[in-house]
Amino acid sequence: MTVMVSAPGGRSYTSTEARTHWRDIMDASSAGIPVTISRQDSTASAVTDAEQLRCYLSQSLSPRALTYFENGVHALVLNQRGFVSEGETIEEAIDDMVSQLREYVEDWAEHFSTAPNHADNWALVQLVSLSTDEQVREWLVNGGN
Repeated sequence: MTVMVSAPGGRSYTSTEARTHWRDIMDASSAGIPVTISRQDSTASAVTDAEQLRCYLSQSLSPRALTYFENGVHALVLNQRGFVSEGETIEEAIDDMVSQLREYVEDWAEHFSTAPNHADNWALVQLVSLSTDEQVREWLVNGGN
């Protein structure tokens, strides 16, 4: 087994090595050890524990949520992110926002991932993809803390 060490404590595999050492890669990433898989063209991908990444993103990424109430309608705005939801109650507005974020994630690869005006939403897409609806609600309500 050829393992290139990319950083102290880290492990780096070529894409060919990764196919034969997938269990080692999963074990290392679950233990919090940095793991990268690289191609011959020198692009590299990081492999990390999904729940650790989700927790990190939920704590470090602010939804920038603002709420408004006007004419009997609650509005939830993710300021500087371009998402707005409404509901008769704040809970309905939050549920609507969760639905909108899910739809956005579904469309990310095909429509938004290469659009320059959506580039800053990469971390948001990762967070929503890795979270349950309840976890997204919690993130919205707690402001990323």
